[in-house]
Amino acid sequence: MDTTNFSVTGEYESDFGTEKIKITYGHPKDGRWDLKRFVLSMASNQHGIPLFLQTFSWNESDKETLRTIIENLKNNLISDEKVYHVADSAFYTRKNLQIVG
Repeated sequence: MDTTNFSVTGEYESDFGTEKIKITYGHPKDGRWDLKRFVLSMASNQHGIPLFLQTFSWNESDKETLRTIIENLKNNLISDEKVYHVADSAFYTRKNLQIVG
């Protein structure tokens, strides 16, 4: 599980179907303060095959988006096997660990 952000230019409506995200300016790692951004979160299996994707507003916290992805994955993935969640360090908070525990 991980998140990445996309830089875009131009004007955008914030209404994308049933999900509303905000494409806006934020704190870019690449120093491009002039570009608007949004976030894509993805969960994949052990072979790298995507299982679940979700878009988020640029200002959403990784701690929150990764937890949302896990909750949605748990509600939609049916597996007889034990599921292990691997994410970057932003995920590892007390609240998030209680959810997967």
